[in-house]
Amino acid sequence: MTRLNYNHLYYFYVIAHEGSIKSACSKLNLTQPTISDQLKNLEEDLGQDLFYRQHRCSDHDLIWQLPISIAEKLS
Repeated sequence: MTRLNYNHLYYFYVIAHEGSIKSACSKLNLTQPTISDQLKNLEEDLGQDLFYRQHRCSDHDLIWQLPISIAEKLS
C-alpha cells in the first residue's frame, strides 16, 4: 500500500475529465505506464476500482464523485 498523495488525485481527475488514459497522458505529458501505475496505486489505497474497464474511462461510478471534487479543489 502506498500513501495517497496529490498526484494520485490529480491524475484521477485528469483521466476522468479527459475520458481516457491516453488523452490524460497527452495532457500531462507522461507515459501510459506512469499514469496507469498511479491509478492502480490509488485504486489499491481506496480498495476499489475507480473506472469500469470498457472503451473509455469516463464511465466512472457515481460514488467516486467525491475524489473528483477533492481533486478539482486541489488543482
